[in-house]
Amino acid sequence: MTEEKQKITDRPGLTKRQGGAEALLNAGEKLFAVRGIDAVSMREIAKEAGHRNNSALAYHFGSKEELVHQIIRRRMSDTDKKRGLLLDEIEAANRQNDVRALAEALVRPLAENLLTGRTTRYLRVLAAAQVHPDFDLVAATRDLGRDGFMRVFAHLRERLPGVPESILRQRFLSMVSYMIFSLADFERMKARSKKGARKFKINRAVENLIDMIAGALSAAPSSQVHNCHD
Repeated sequence: MTEEKQKITDRPGLTKRQGGAEALLNAGEKLFAVRGIDAVSMREIAKEAGHRNNSALAYHFGSKEELVHQIIRRRMSDTDKKRGLLLDEIEAANRQNDVRALAEALVRPLAENLLTGRTTRYLRVLAAAQVHPDFDLVAATRDLGRDGFMRVFAHLRERLPGVPESILRQRFLSMVSYMIFSLADFERMKARSKKGARKFKINRAVENLIDMIAGALSAAPSSQVHNCHD
């Protein structure tokens, strides 16, 4: 077992079973991010996690699908808490009518690890699971808090009365998906830049993403949209 894996399973406060499960979560996140979900077998995840027993993943999670869900769940709740704290700051500064500030509240908590220079893989797994036909992320995370997203949408609804709510909701959901895929791409490009490829300017990319989301959310609906009746 490598030194890193030994630290995972020997962390204070973790039982042997909890440490084994965390090692599998970390291994799955790493392999899924690099190779995609379908290309990684349960055997490979167990081996990467330092398990000699190939049934370790089934023992801890039951299936590869549940492992993917748990990788996403362990990050999502913490991200939403950070989004709530950022919204508290925005509201305290009376900036809730600033669409760019609201777009920032969507993006920045999910981009935090990218911006602080930490090694990140979660965003690529999240994006892969979102488009995979076998995963229902809404159902898998229904019990987790989504207060941050709801607060952002409520502020947008008050700030943009000229955008019909049904159109605003569609835009909002589209921008959340666009955010996830864009940040996953940033994560991939940042990983490539560490291997000697062209340097990627992550701060500028994130700020530009915030600009684009703010612009898309606040754009006046066209006559073509208003004239659609289907």
